[in-house]
Amino acid sequence: MARLRHVLALPFPAQGHVTPLLKLALWIAEHGVKVTFVNSIVVQDKLMSASPELFEDQSMLRFVALPDGMDSDEEHKDANTWVERYVATVSPRLQELIKKINDPDGDDEKIDCVISDVTAGWALEVAESFGIEAVGFWPAGASCLLLQLHIPKLIEDGVINEDGKSKPQLPYVKDEIESHQ
Repeated sequence: MARLRHVLALPFPAQGHVTPLLKLALWIAEHGVKVTFVNSIVVQDKLMSASPELFEDQSMLRFVALPDGMDSDEEHKDANTWVERYVATVSPRLQELIKKINDPDGDDEKIDCVISDVTAGWALEVAESFGIEAVGFWPAGASCLLLQLHIPKLIEDGVINEDGKSKPQLPYVKDEIESHQ
């Protein structure tokens, strides 16, 4: 792979997702790679309040805020609606941003790679549609990822049901309980 010149990083805009990817973006920028860090406007406002120094020099780390499709704080509380609107709103705007940055007549370095939180996996598909290398980023512990990847197997083996609830009185648990009575 050729040397990276410009990376676009997109975290899932939820607690515990932004900071780990931001730390990676800062590290990448420190190594001479330009980074465009894409946030929702809500998250960007919080970041600016908490760490205004991040926004002082945007030569290697540039922040871009996109609307998330929600009009009120109340709407942000309904997780299902929020995720649907977020994807529907941010996906086309991310496409527009990549087109603008990668415009052959533009001044920007072309994006070589998109690093997206795997929770926002649709962004990886956007990158691939432009022929840009896409990398999934997992902000939590490896054990959480392994658990998520094995959920279909846990359902197939009857450990949990389709709703993610453990099946009552698995044989070995039932036998263990009865032997202690």
